[in-house]
Amino acid sequence: MTYGVLTIEGLSKEFGATKKVPALKSVNLEVNKGEIVGFVGLNGAGKTTTIRIVAGVIRPTSGSVRVEGLDAFNNHEKAAELFSWVPENPIFDLGSNARNWLLYVSRFGSKEVSASQVDEALSKVGLGDKGRVKLKAYSLGMKRRLALAQAFLEEPQLLLMDEAMNGLDPEGMHFFRETVRDFRNKGGAVLLSSHVLTEISGVSDRVSFIHRGTTFETKTLDDLKQEFQSSYGASVTFEVQGLADADLLEIGRLSGEKVSYDGKALELKSADESVVSGVNRYLVSAGRTVTGIRRVDFNLEQLFLDKVREADRRMGA
Repeated sequence: MTYGVLTIEGLSKEFGATKKVPALKSVNLEVNKGEIVGFVGLNGAGKTTTIRIVAGVIRPTSGSVRVEGLDAFNNHEKAAELFSWVPENPIFDLGSNARNWLLYVSRFGSKEVSASQVDEALSKVGLGDKGRVKLKAYSLGMKRRLALAQAFLEEPQLLLMDEAMNGLDPEGMHFFRETVRDFRNKGGAVLLSSHVLTEISGVSDRVSFIHRGTTFETKTLDDLKQEFQSSYGASVTFEVQGLADADLLEIGRLSGEKVSYDGKALELKSADESVVSGVNRYLVSAGRTVTGIRRVDFNLEQLFLDKVREADRRMGA
């Protein structure tokens, strides 16, 4: 039997000594070489529990985890040499500086790390000139970059990233997106959990959905985009204020559909260029100021919420 870089089968986890509370019921997913898999679920769905089990922080109730075919529980030390974990809230000694911290934690790894390798890792994440700055002076984005530098010191084949982009500004988001793409392009495998679904859709090759402790679907991003367009088409949103009921009636007549308007944004399900042009001409002639027109060909958040509702129906929730 062949395995991906990461293979999870039938994973379950219960917490509690007397009253058992199921956190995971059935998690199955695979991450292959040169692939980024987005791990998507509501808060409490089981994403972090799954990643903590893979990292070896907690043991599952049942199921298996293999890293490059190695049993991650019975051969944890060998399996751990192949992956790095970037948690949502990494812990550092704030009294240390970045360079000394990385030199310190590297002593607990299986590979000898030199000072020059630490400097290289810091440079790789854009902290080359901040290596001697105390960590208590680091911003959230800098701490996230340091966690990534620490992960790269292990020269992993697999990156486990649990909400690692949470709270980052656009520059930080862009940096992490490009960094994981570069790692993927060099043959690395990435399991990336995030509630920022625009980032998941912007960087993932496949997406695995988890709900109530169960993975219920994994699809390529291309397949999800086709599914979205088959279900919703491509919508267009006009940013415009002050529309009256008479405006909405006329726009409905021009578009041939029931329009949606929240006082700031007018949404048309149709993406037909002639309809968009006609509505825009009407708005201009009516003296309405259009501040923007956005076309949405894919919305992972909308698709995900629909899938969750469908999963609830199947689970009888």
